[in-house]
Formats: sequence, C-alpha cells, structure tokens
Amino acid sequence: MPEPPHRRSFERRTERKLNYSSIPALDRRTQPEGTPEYELQRAQKFSRLKELYVRRKLSKIIDYYEKHNKKIDQKTLNELIENLGSAADKLLGARLVKARDLAERDELTGLLTVKKFESLVKMYLYEQPHGTFFFLDVNNLKRINDEKGHVLGDAYLETLADAMTDLAKKYNLTVARIGGDEFAMYSTQPDLNNSHCDMLIEELRASFKSRWSARKLPYDADFASGYATRDEVETITRKDADYKSMKDLADARMYKNKAEMKSTKSGKKR
Repeated sequence: MPEPPHRRSFERRTERKLNYSSIPALDRRTQPEGTPEYELQRAQKFSRLKELYVRRKLSKIIDYYEKHNKKIDQKTLNELIENLGSAADKLLGARLVKARDLAERDELTGLLTVKKFESLVKMYLYEQPHGTFFFLDVNNLKRINDEKGHVLGDAYLETLADAMTDLAKKYNLTVARIGGDEFAMYSTQPDLNNSHCDMLIEELRASFKSRWSARKLPYDADFASGYATRDEVETITRKDADYKSMKDLADARMYKNKAEMKSTKSGKKR
C-alpha cells in the first residue's frame, strides 16, 4: 500500500491552505484580556482553528487513498482524527504562544510592551486595593547613539532591562519598556511607602551602574525616576485611580527629577 505523503511537506502545504481569515479576531475592546469572557472567546477561536486544521488535513489524506483505490476503515479513520487533533494542538498552541509573545514582549529588551503593561495594570487596579507606578527615563542614550552608534545604545537599554528583570523577580514587580528610552514598573505590594520606593529605585540604579561599568566606557549609567501610589493619586484627584492618572503623576515627577539631575548632578528623587 502506498505510503501517505511526507508528513512535513504535507503539513506545510496544508498550513498554507488554512483560511484563518474565516476566524474572527479577538476583540480586546469589548472583552479585555484576562477576563473570563476573553478566555472563553480565545478558547472558542482555538477550537475552530483546530477543527479547520483537522478537516483540511483529513480531506487530503482521504483524497490520497481514494486516488490509489484504497479504503480507510473506521478504526483507521478514528486514529487519524485523534492523531491530527494532537498535531493541531501542538502546532496551533505553539503558534498562539509565539504570536502572543511577539505581541506582548518588546523585541529588543524582552520586557513587556506598553499595551500588555497597561492591560495588566488596569487588571491590578480592578483587583487590588493598593499599587505603585514607577516611571523611568534613561540618561545619556542620545549621546551614546550619536558618539558610538545604536548598537551600543541598544546594549545600554538591554543592560537596564536586565537589571529591571532581576529586580522584578526579587520584589514581584511588573516591568515594561513603554517608549524608546522610557520604562515602567508596577507593584501591588500594600505596604510600599516612600522609603521603600526610594530603596527600590536606588537598588535598581546600583545594579544598572554595576552592570554597565564592566564595559569601561566614558558614559555614566543612570536614569531619572518618579513614582505615584494609588492612594495619593486618589487623594489628589478625589477620583478612583486609573492607569492614566497614575502614569501622569509618576511621569510628572520623573521629569521633575530629570530637571533636578541636570541642574545639580546629584540624582535626587521625586
């Protein structure tokens, strides 16, 4: 009995014929990510993609056997369906994970993108009574890019991102790159007062400087910073804190800190 087409080439041909456009896209505006409704919608989409994948491949296999005047008994057919289902789970699952990672992670630093970060912070604000928003802006990036090129400038950003990642693991922070030279962190710790926030900033600064100093280049590794707690935002605005109000206050304090650093070179906070 003739062997079925080579599995790998067959999968490639079948993948190209999958009509993914027939599956509606997930709407994060009506169903925010992380909600039960969103997860249900995502599961339904995966189920439809799997069904489409199995049907297309099974149809090709049946056509192949019919072309050679061979019949498939029910037992073999059931085994084919089961095997194709497992293959679909593996293939589509890997694709969805890869697509999600590409959408949620900054390509250069591996930190969260601004969209994913904003989505998580909004979820934290809904679920947690406490929160602190940190806003960071790296210093000297333009000078490094102009004098040494963007390759070294990218390495400069990656060095800060690595320090932020380690800090996030230690203190359970959510960290992201939200712009070219702008970064953010969010903590849901309930007892995070100003002293604790200052300590976190200084620990991050020390780690950044230590990692960067190993390159022995004439550029000081540093950043301006500002932070805002949920409680003080609500006290100032007399409204429930949201992503924008917390970001805006932390951003304003960061710019104040940057001006102080330029005028005094002392790196004061807030």
